[in-house]
Amino acid sequence: FYDTTAKYMGAFGDATSPNWAEGWTNWEKTYTPPIVTSSVDKEQYSPVATNFALTQNYPNPFNPTTNITYTLQKPETVSLKVYDVLGREVETLVQSRKAAGTYTVTFNASKLTSGVYFYRLNAGGFVSSKKMMLVK
Repeated sequence: FYDTTAKYMGAFGDATSPNWAEGWTNWEKTYTPPIVTSSVDKEQYSPVATNFALTQNYPNPFNPTTNITYTLQKPETVSLKVYDVLGREVETLVQSRKAAGTYTVTFNASKLTSGVYFYRLNAGGFVSSKKMMLVK
């Protein structure tokens, strides 16, 4: 016969305490997540783009189509081209003047082989490139 009664000592309180951590931690038997509140100034949500951006294509990897989204801060002449890993241009997706805003272009790579490709946006002084993978 063994005595299985727990004896709490020192920092853990006395033997009458039902919670061994009571008194020296924030731990409770039931977890209640904190309520987080925040406020956002309405001026942060503007229908006009506040900067240039080129996002990662989706889906990625893709077969055979993918979407490429870019944002223009102001009207610009836009060039959006696709290159293979050797730097050869394989497709021009956009080559025209566009108003400020967000645009999505669908790239159909059904005539290309599987592999890594790069797309590059040039709009005024903004230049950005991203990598994408075609898997057939």
